[in-house]
Amino acid sequence: MTGDGVNDIPALKKADCAVAMCAGADACRRSADIVLLDNQLAHLIAAVYEGRRVINNIKLVASLFLTKTFYSSLLCLLYLCLPLKYPLYPVDLTLISTLTIGIPAFFLTLQANKAKVKGDFWRDVYKRALIPSLIAFLYICLWEFLLQHYPTFAVMRSWAVLLTLAASAFALLTYSARPFNCRRFVLITVLLTAFILLLLIMPGFFALPFLPLAAAIKAAAVFVGVFLTVYFVLNLGIN
Repeated sequence: MTGDGVNDIPALKKADCAVAMCAGADACRRSADIVLLDNQLAHLIAAVYEGRRVINNIKLVASLFLTKTFYSSLLCLLYLCLPLKYPLYPVDLTLISTLTIGIPAFFLTLQANKAKVKGDFWRDVYKRALIPSLIAFLYICLWEFLLQHYPTFAVMRSWAVLLTLAASAFALLTYSARPFNCRRFVLITVLLTAFILLLLIMPGFFALPFLPLAAAIKAAAVFVGVFLTVYFVLNLGIN
């Protein structure tokens, strides 16, 4: 509701967002949420776009952060129940969270986003975070099952878990960054390239065993398979 006179005060108080003119009555300005200092209603367009940017980008970033919370909790429960050593070190999770949460969240939050706000905020955030977490958890359960029945997979155990979590996180990031523009495409490409190069150049730093060529191809297939699964289910489950 917009207004500038005393007769507008009841409607301004009832409105979800009350906008008053600076040249209007003092009581009208006091009742408003926003006061237009130069009395130009055209500024409301920029205000609406800024509000959309804030809400949409908070929704995007919140789902990125919650994903790590969900899959970390699920993995803790899994390995508390299984007589197996936790397959990852803190530095591995730091790599994933830095490249799929910390850095992209900083840049994506500042991006313009004029899309109309749709859906329920919390439902959409939880749904978007739960889908990749549950898929990654199910895949990791599958890897542990294969490890018990096929010991030849033992050398790939840490790699499979790390790549599964990273692929699900990158899939969520790619899905959340839509619609793509040049900046978002470059950002995701650089982060994915950095992830691959870090693992190839210094796997020992991340406490990962050396993989022979055949095992490396299987590890790459794990990453691609998990990525495509999560991205497909996100499109299917949220749209």
